[in-house]
Amino acid sequence: MKSVGVARVKNELDIIEPFVRHHSEHFDKLIILDDGSTDGTYQALQQLQPACGNLIVLREPVIGYEQRRYMTLLSRMAVDKFGADWVVPLDADEFVEPVDGLSLADVLACLQPAIYELQWSNFIWRPELEHGDERNPVLRQRFRLPPHSQNSKLLIHSQFVNETLEISTGNHLLMDSGSPLPKQPLERATLCHYPIRSVAQYAGKIAVGYLQYLATPDWDRQQGFHYIEPFQELAKFGLEGVAKRIVRDSLFYSIAESDRAKDDPVAIEAPLNYLGGALTLTPCGDFVLQNVLRYVEMMAAEFVDKVERSRDFDRVSTENVLLRKRLAELEFEFLNSREKEIL
Repeated sequence: MKSVGVARVKNELDIIEPFVRHHSEHFDKLIILDDGSTDGTYQALQQLQPACGNLIVLREPVIGYEQRRYMTLLSRMAVDKFGADWVVPLDADEFVEPVDGLSLADVLACLQPAIYELQWSNFIWRPELEHGDERNPVLRQRFRLPPHSQNSKLLIHSQFVNETLEISTGNHLLMDSGSPLPKQPLERATLCHYPIRSVAQYAGKIAVGYLQYLATPDWDRQQGFHYIEPFQELAKFGLEGVAKRIVRDSLFYSIAESDRAKDDPVAIEAPLNYLGGALTLTPCGDFVLQNVLRYVEMMAAEFVDKVERSRDFDRVSTENVLLRKRLAELEFEFLNSREKEIL
């Protein structure tokens, strides 16, 4: 029985090494597609490959937020190319945690083929963590919230990974012709989630994440809703605006405003059972402005490319019209000349 984790990541330098090291202990293969990171995430993945022999690193930068398409493709790759019996789509800030010290293989060995849902527990950020000595965020952030009914992720048996089914944006649902397939709860494993790890990291996540959604055609503003208000605060007040809201956002991350009033979340100290060992890479610096500028540069380059291709299309179309017109004229002249010959 073979398990494969798949992830699409962008600008996750502070957490990518523990993510890889932890999941290399749980999965037979780990396939990570870098979405044009500009903070060194891709380079870190390349450095980790020799030590983590089951890690496969790919790269495909995209302007819009096309997670749905790419996570579906990665899941099919896991089954078709690497023989996965089970596929787990992940984000870089999500860590699989089986219960009672079990391995993921132990959990999967007891499951029937189906689509399962992994409950999602957020680990909260606190001000005293901003300048702590512990570099590994999953060791630094020890307090978790109980799972929220709105948020769960997929664990999929290979028989449900085919050309007709696709993974929804966010890896929450498996879709068939636009309709979600039923899921079964999985009680012997959970996902530990670390979406907010510092003021600078959260600001960068907001800025680039919001711009990616904004650059996505037909964005319904439901997916990625949790980026909208923080982005406006960031645009208006800078890092101070993010710092003022980060504690509350950490408590209610990805929970709709209408549902926040129903919750009184209480975090308990229950750190992740982390299996990845010591970190060896030494990332440095905050890349908020750099990442935003590089992303905007990429958007501008794609805009120019589209304009140039549109001009080429118009030119070719015009040339084709003129050519067809000239061919019609030649055909008319030919027919006239034949008529004259006959007469």
